[in-house]
Amino acid sequence: MEFNLLFLGEHESSQSDRIYNIANHTSSVALITDFKNDYVLLDTGSVWAQDKLLEKLKDLNVKPEQITHLALTHGHLDHVGNIGLFKNALVHIHACHMDSKTGLTSLYKDMHEKPLPFGIEVFPSRGHTYEHVSYFFDYDGLRYCFAGDAVRENHFTDKVPEYYSMERRLRYLDSARHIFESCDVIIPGHFGVIEGEQKTFLYKNLLKQEEEILKRLSIYDKFKYRKLLKEIHYRRKFLKN
Repeated sequence: MEFNLLFLGEHESSQSDRIYNIANHTSSVALITDFKNDYVLLDTGSVWAQDKLLEKLKDLNVKPEQITHLALTHGHLDHVGNIGLFKNALVHIHACHMDSKTGLTSLYKDMHEKPLPFGIEVFPSRGHTYEHVSYFFDYDGLRYCFAGDAVRENHFTDKVPEYYSMERRLRYLDSARHIFESCDVIIPGHFGVIEGEQKTFLYKNLLKQEEEILKRLSIYDKFKYRKLLKEIHYRRKFLKN
């Protein structure tokens, strides 16, 4: 098995009174393969990045028709823009997959039972979107997470955007905390790889931000999100690593 980070995602944002623009917009894309039977592409990037994607695959002597699995983190255009290139792939998103050749879609009661090779594990990382997932795998003695938009560095150097609802913020931070605690290297959907001292720094900021939000919850919020809060407190106490 070999892991290749084909390119990191880009995201240059600007905003006017009524429009939020993102230039050079694409997700990170990676390939896990044995160069024999299985070729797993993690996200596909945007149509804007299509030429770069095809060039990176060509550098590895991999043709689009050789891709056997597309493991998508979520359905936003910067992550799934090139799925049409891979006509032989089993396309995975959330708890289902579609066979590109037959059109058969299978929906699993337990997403962990989906047939992903190389021991790739799917993790429901809700927050950015409700059906967002991330992928864990082991490579060269390290535990990796291809996180998609479940982890954004600027959300921990600064904070999760205020336009996120309270429930969305709670889910996002809960998912991100699990990712930080469960791997050595994080490949985010945009910007740089997170590891080492930078990972430790961002993790501490994440915990601080989560604790501040939990402390200032109103009585109404505590009642409204009581089930979610019970799950969060359990994971914070018992499920680290």
